Amino acid sequence: MLDFYKKLTATVLPPGWLGHGYLDTFANLATGKAAILYQGYGRGAGYIERYAPKGTANPEHFGVLLKPVGPSGKETAAQIDAEPWMILKNAKYPEEAAAFLKFFFKEENYIRYLHTVPIHLLPTLKSVRANPAYQANEMVRKWKEWQDMQYRYFDTGQAKPTLIVEWDDLKLPFGLEILGSGIIPDMVTDAVRGMPSAQTAAKAQARAEELITKLGHKRW
Repeated sequence: MLDFYKKLTATVLPPGWLGHGYLDTFANLATGKAAILYQGYGRGAGYIERYAPKGTANPEHFGVLLKPVGPSGKETAAQIDAEPWMILKNAKYPEEAAAFLKFFFKEENYIRYLHTVPIHLLPTLKSVRANPAYQANEMVRKWKEWQDMQYRYFDTGQAKPTLIVEWDDLKLPFGLEILGSGIIPDMVTDAVRGMPSAQTAAKAQARAEELITKLGHKRW
């Protein structure tokens, strides 16, 4: 995979892409600096409507495709990006927190929230997904193709949380710490800047094992 990143950098990725922020990726697509966005978060539709050339801000010009299957795989996959709610076991006001969540997920309230960033915020409730009030949003209607693709990954079980390759990976107690550590983007950066891929991977592996040990977990 690191070799593939090197190849992409040398051929098709926009100059300076390592320094681009989250929102820059959407702007690059909308303005023609990039031809494809691997992770097509729904927020990109809003950027397309703001910045794409006149007459092109639509699914006919910015369509969605199933992600390809790599040489070591048998089916495609997608990453789930979510901010789930939870009530901590030792929360000081658990009853109040539960009351808030009931209010938040009441359909008329939840739909108003989803419509603040249409397409990007996908309903977690099937009843809301089918609710005419939710479907009446202009962007939801216009970019239905994008939503249908997201639903397809969920319906087939091919959408998984970040860093989860097999469902058993959810049992790993240090996934979020690894994700937030910067080890993975540092590994890609080192490879793209010229470090041999095997050396880069070994360096990242050593950092990950050191972090896991510091967290007090057994070596997996």
